[in-house]
Amino acid sequence: MLKHRIAVIGLGMAVTPHAKSLVDLKDRVEVVAAFSPSEARRKSFAEKFPFPLAGDLDAILADKSIDCVEILTPPNTHLDLVRKLRGSQETHPAGEAAGGLDRARC
Repeated sequence: MLKHRIAVIGLGMAVTPHAKSLVDLKDRVEVVAAFSPSEARRKSFAEKFPFPLAGDLDAILADKSIDCVEILTPPNTHLDLVRKLRGSQETHPAGEAAGGLDRARC
């Protein structure tokens, strides 16, 4: 079975239930990068989960082999991240909510 290649952006408060689900889905998905600009957050995440870490968002955006990006950052950052994803490749963003969006910003 072909696995979906996923990157996780944001390793803060929202990540634990998502990461646990991704572990449970290991037969269907391959997490290829777990990104945070914070080295401390990456280190803490690595102690709990077996996913490859990334400190370079641009490298994730440039990786055309990634099928989906899970956006788990603060809501006010979602729109800018989706715009970067849309401009970089055919990756599908996923997230909990489209917080901070309004017609004026879109």
